[in-house]
Amino acid sequence: LRLAGSSIDFEASPPHLNLPLREFAAALTACDQLEHLELGDVGYIRAMHRPVLTMLQRCSPTLRCLRGILPWSIVENGLSSLFKSGTCREGGARRLEVLALGGAVPRQLESTSGIAQVLAANAGTLRSVSLSGAALDDGSCLA
Repeated sequence: LRLAGSSIDFEASPPHLNLPLREFAAALTACDQLEHLELGDVGYIRAMHRPVLTMLQRCSPTLRCLRGILPWSIVENGLSSLFKSGTCREGGARRLEVLALGGAVPRQLESTSGIAQVLAANAGTLRSVSLSGAALDDGSCLA
């Protein structure tokens, strides 16, 4: 599934035009066997956060390629097999070969532990990783 375009088109639309966006969001949450997913910047549309998260959680066991510009929290919660409470949920990404993500980098390095878990869980299959984004810290280095 490849989704491209600008989030500006959706964000600027009048409320009466949001029905197509809601229908699109409902269709995304029905996807559960995707292997290749290219989201573009659709994940940054506020109204699409929950549908994209749901789709990632459903597709993560079969997903081999994920590309897009997404908030880190959606990536972590969508691909990880752990809830924030530390309990396990069924699923989680285990077959990723390509992970190419852009988005805002969290201020606290500790808040990226979900990404570390996703990378560790896919260490045997990952062939290409590209993580980039704008740092949201006070200018100090994250490493």
